[in-house]
Amino acid sequence: MEFHLQSIASSFSDNILEAVRGQGKEIFWRDNFQCPTEEQYERMIEQKTGHVFNLFVSLMSLFSNNKTDYSHLAKLLGTYFQLIDDYCNITKTEALEEWTGAGKNQEQTSQYFYEDLTEGKFTLPIIHAAKQNGGEAVLDILRQRTTEESLKKQCVLLLEELGSLQ
Repeated sequence: MEFHLQSIASSFSDNILEAVRGQGKEIFWRDNFQCPTEEQYERMIEQKTGHVFNLFVSLMSLFSNNKTDYSHLAKLLGTYFQLIDDYCNITKTEALEEWTGAGKNQEQTSQYFYEDLTEGKFTLPIIHAAKQNGGEAVLDILRQRTTEESLKKQCVLLLEELGSLQ
């Protein structure tokens, strides 16, 4: 039992520390308005989300006879999850229109539509757009941290035009 407690504590602290480091990078880029490279972004989501997935896998393996190393798979799943989450955050207008509270409060709906833009987060589509001719317009909108739905929709159109949602 002592072995498991040490292993649990070690796995927990190692993986959570990496997740916090990844989250810290994201916050640093946002607060200092520094656009990371795609490679830096991929490394950040591997840390931030991949290590959370890895935590669960490593804890399960402590109580299993199967000692196969699934850490690479966990990091890939974390990356996939984060990319899907970022994409859905941009394109979830339709889901918000069906949300029960959406009809009651337009301001609240606008707040939740593309909230990563309101928070000033650098996501993969934003990073891609920043490297394209005309990408400065996307960065200008990101810099504003707007809650204005029309400006957010304009940003989505720019991302589509620049090929950043593909």
